[in-house]
Formats: sequence, structure tokens, C-alpha cells
Amino acid sequence: MGASPEPPAKGESGAFEEFVARRLPLVALVFLAEVVALTVISTSAFFPGESGTYGQQAHNLSDMFSNMTASQQVATIFTQNFTVSMAELIPGIGIAFFGYSIYVTARSLEGIAATQGIPSTLALVTLLLVPSTWAELPAYSIAGVENAFLVYAIYRAAKGAKERLAREVRSLVAAVVLIAVELAVADLLEVGEIQFRDYSLVLWVPFVVIAYLAVRLYRRARLGAATSAGTGLA
Repeated sequence: MGASPEPPAKGESGAFEEFVARRLPLVALVFLAEVVALTVISTSAFFPGESGTYGQQAHNLSDMFSNMTASQQVATIFTQNFTVSMAELIPGIGIAFFGYSIYVTARSLEGIAATQGIPSTLALVTLLLVPSTWAELPAYSIAGVENAFLVYAIYRAAKGAKERLAREVRSLVAAVVLIAVELAVADLLEVGEIQFRDYSLVLWVPFVVIAYLAVRLYRRARLGAATSAGTGLA
């Protein structure tokens, strides 16, 4: 029996709906695993030589941002974070980079705690109390999930299912758009937290509004994907 035919290609809007509706639950699971990994690593002892390295990096980063305007901070943070997320999309290699970036983030957090003379657990709790964290980390989870699907599509294409790769490229575009939007929101929130440190928790208000809109988008995408499936377009 021959291989089953690939479903017909979707447009960009269809690819976006499919990604949001069918892959975001998996993204949520990866995000939870990301938070667990950050917790375990950031509260574990440094390996020999790491304490000084990450402590110095944290000090240098603090000095750099203290000399920037708010707009420069937004541009710098977005450029750095978006570059990391794009590296995580490189087929195969990006998966390893995703794990490495989690490790570096956790150790950097531990380095910040060391320079401030506070327990790493307190630094972690502080990180999880600000809304920018909950906007930024899922973007990397999206990259990790898309990487896995992209690798599988490349494997299927090597077996002759070329259309599978073509459809996955459209999903890749949808993932990049979602990542860019999430990181833009996260960076604006993070700079707000830096500029208004004593009132950073107020930024949960716009975050909740954005989260509400995101949930509505998810439900609409699920409906659109279900409608497409019912008409034989999925």
C-alpha cells in the first residue's frame, strides 16, 4: 500500500490558525518544562568556575542597561531575545541551543542573585512575579516545538513527502510571527519593569488584557481550524 496523500496546502492564515489551534497546547507543556528546568538549575550549586563568570556577566549587563534610554533598552533586549529564538529554530541544532539557552538563563539568574547578595530562590520568585517572564519564556517554547516539527517535516520530505515540508514552512512563518509579537510585548513589559521598578506589579494589568485577547485568538483559531477540517481543507 502506498503512502497516504498529503492534505492540500493551506494559505498563510490557515497555517497560522493550525499552529495556534493544534500546537499551542504542546507549547504550553514545553513552557511548563522550561519553568521546571529554570527552577532546578537556578537553585543548584554552580560548577567550578561558573560563579565568577555568570556573576561578572550579570554585573556587566546591569552596567550596560543603566546607561541606556528606555528605547535603547527595548531595541537591545528585543534584538538579543529574537536572535536567540531564531537560533532555536535552526533544524536539529536549535533543539540543543534551546536547552543551552535555558541553562544559561538559569545560571545568569543565579549570578544576579550572587551579585545582589540574595538567595537564588528569591531571585527566581522575583522573576516569576513579573509579567514579562510569562510573555517571554513561551516564545522560546514556540521555537522549540516548531523546531521539532520542522525536523520531522525534513525527514518526511527525504522520504518523498515534499508537500509536508512545504506546509511546515508556512507553519514556520506563523511561528516566527508569534515569536516576534510575544517578544515585543515581553520586552516592553520588561523595560517598564526596569523603569518603574517600584510599581512593576502594576504591569500585570496590561498583561492580563493581552492574555485575554490571546485566549480569544486561540479559541477563534480552534474554530477556524475545525471549520477547515470539516470542509476537507485541514
